[in-house]
Parts: sequence; C-alpha cells; structure tokens
Amino acid sequence: MILDKLSQEGLDMLDAAPGVTYEVRTGLKGEDLRAALADADGAICRSGVKITADVLEGNRRLRAIARAGVGTDNIDKVAATRL
Repeated sequence: MILDKLSQEGLDMLDAAPGVTYEVRTGLKGEDLRAALADADGAICRSGVKITADVLEGNRRLRAIARAGVGTDNIDKVAATRL
C-alpha cells in the first residue's frame, strides 16, 4: 500500500520487482487508513500520513512499514513493533 505520493522512479522500481503488487491510496486518515492497512502486507509512506497505535490496533497482516525520505516521527514505532 502506497500511502503518500512517490516519484515515478520509485513507482517504476516497484513495477519492475517480481511478485510485487501495490495500490496507491493517498490522503487516508483514521478509520479509512486503518481499514486500508488491514488489507496490506506492507506500507510505504512519506511524511503526509500518521501511522499511529490506533491505526495499527488489531492489524494482523501488515509486516513492513517503509518510510520514503528522512525521519520516522510520523510512525508509532513501538506500536508497529508489537505487530
């Protein structure tokens, strides 16, 4: 799941990776973000989305969160680690 705008180069890399499929869902917050992540094996975000404990609560599928760019202040790393 791609949660923020990525460069075309980044999308091209994903397109070229064998076995990788993805969906672009930008602008999600709260329950919409939680529902989208419930169907994802992984997520790529930048700084535009906040991945909080509330968003991650109960998620049993998500295995990776990648931050494109610098810093991880927008990701609750403690909650993500509990997954």
